[in-house]
Amino acid sequence: MASHIVEVRYRDEILSPYTRPLRSHRLTVLERGPMSERDPHPSALAKASTTRLAAASPRLAPQRAADVRLKREMSVANALTATLAECTRHIRANIAGARRGQDPESLHQLRIGIRRLRAALSAYRNAIVAAERHAVGRALRQFEHKLGPARNWDVLIGKLDETAQEDAWQRQGFAGVIELAKTRRSAAHGQLVRAIGHLPISELLRRAQQLAAGRGAEPALGAPIRDFAIRELDARDRRARRMGRRIGSLNAEKLHRLRICVKKLRYASEFFVGLWPK
Repeated sequence: MASHIVEVRYRDEILSPYTRPLRSHRLTVLERGPMSERDPHPSALAKASTTRLAAASPRLAPQRAADVRLKREMSVANALTATLAECTRHIRANIAGARRGQDPESLHQLRIGIRRLRAALSAYRNAIVAAERHAVGRALRQFEHKLGPARNWDVLIGKLDETAQEDAWQRQGFAGVIELAKTRRSAAHGQLVRAIGHLPISELLRRAQQLAAGRGAEPALGAPIRDFAIRELDARDRRARRMGRRIGSLNAEKLHRLRICVKKLRYASEFFVGLWPK
């Protein structure tokens, strides 16, 4: 039985530890004849089952994040309440779509929702009791990690499809690689479904929303949100500039930390943008 090793490389942004494996994938494609002649494989059966479920269920459109509506006269407590409500809404709106696996964008939006909620906890870290913030943050991070493998396969399959469409000469050779990647993605999606079913997501999101009423941070919660936002954005801007001074000489790990720092600054800017209307 012959086999081929196909190496797929593509450029990406500064890679996180979860997307770095996609930069160089080695997939073995076995020459076993047409799909119809192959023995059924458990992952293939799972994929077929998922396909039948998707066909029988109404399609759920991915839901994007909405702007957080803040006003200058708000207190930090009211602004935090509004921010956490929007972040948890975004997550809840994409859980069912991610579970069904009909549209990879639903899973993508679910992960964005989790990241935005974690970024909100970071942006308001001086107004939330540290122990409660850390507990919720750890649980959110664990949830996000459970979603990573399926999303990584979605990204890889998208890149493979794109390359196959651009290069007709390689299209036939890529077909087997894409098929194998989709089989592995199906297995990863099964793990995702089990993770969503086992995690107390509703309770976690409820705990996140309750952080705005936490004890021990009353002075910060009662402060004007605009003054709080100015201090927070200035501090994050200074940190990003300091970390990026020698960007050309930074190694992969330091580039990753810089990327996270800039993303947190971007998310904080999006949360507070309503305080400075155009």
